[in-house]
Amino acid sequence: MVRSEFDRIKRTIGEIPIAIERLYSALGKDDLVALLTYSLLPEEWIEGRDERMYARKAAEHVDKGGFSLFVVPSDKLRKRCPLLDLQSPATDAWFESFDAFVQRVKKVSTGDGDPAKQIAFATTEIPLFLAPGHKYILFMHKDDAYAMGYFPCGPGSSSPYEPSYTARLFLPLTGEIVDALFQIMKKAVKTQLDEASAEQREALQAVLDRLECPRGD
Repeated sequence: MVRSEFDRIKRTIGEIPIAIERLYSALGKDDLVALLTYSLLPEEWIEGRDERMYARKAAEHVDKGGFSLFVVPSDKLRKRCPLLDLQSPATDAWFESFDAFVQRVKKVSTGDGDPAKQIAFATTEIPLFLAPGHKYILFMHKDDAYAMGYFPCGPGSSSPYEPSYTARLFLPLTGEIVDALFQIMKKAVKTQLDEASAEQREALQAVLDRLECPRGD
């Protein structure tokens, strides 16, 4: 089912909420969805933009025993990259939006899952894949891994709070790119472990254990 939804997303242009809703529905216990973004807030975090659907689907994912990871630029990386510094929120602003999203998920969670211990946040100092408006999404289902790039097309706002590109393309990524994303995310999680809260350390460790699981070819 995850494979079929992944293939469906590859053909999607624009209907991001529908694509994300279907993907979350297909994920199960111990499955991981991880997102790397450098300038745009994750769709799930944006209040007023299908926020109830996102919170409900994220809660279902948590209640099924799944995990989520969001990786954003560190303040150190922003200072090294002047263009990014103009377009990317500061780490505190990223985390404030992340925490608000986790709280919304908590409110609608009906199972035994704990969003604070299953949804993780990390920053990265690695500029690989740096491009305004681009996002990279990694899915782990059992021993399979899939990754896609989100690429804005056409005119529109580049604001992290109001992404309104006229078209968005989801494209599958090749094996070596998937491997690079794994390395970036693992390093970000390991670095974040030292300064995270107790709940976030638990979430980060669970995500790291999942990222280090053997993957199928």
